[in-house]
Amino acid sequence: MSNDDPTNNDRAQRIVEPLKVYQITVGKQGDVISGDEVKDMLIDLRHFCDAKKLDFDDLVSSSNTHYQCEINPRDVDGGPIADAVEFPEWSEE
Repeated sequence: MSNDDPTNNDRAQRIVEPLKVYQITVGKQGDVISGDEVKDMLIDLRHFCDAKKLDFDDLVSSSNTHYQCEINPRDVDGGPIADAVEFPEWSEE
């Protein structure tokens, strides 16, 4: 991973604002982003994919593969660099 690549914390942080906008859009504005709001957003994304003729399940499967690579980076020989990646606490500010 180069120094320009985002960290997993960076990746988590960049979804906070879209989630807050989604909360406002659906009338559930609050200080805490709940699992229900994430679930509702995923459901709406599924509807969006249906409307655009995109295969949501294929996209989720592909995203899971990429996610696994991001949390379990491999060295050039394909071996694990670390057994576990700690996800640091992050704020919504």
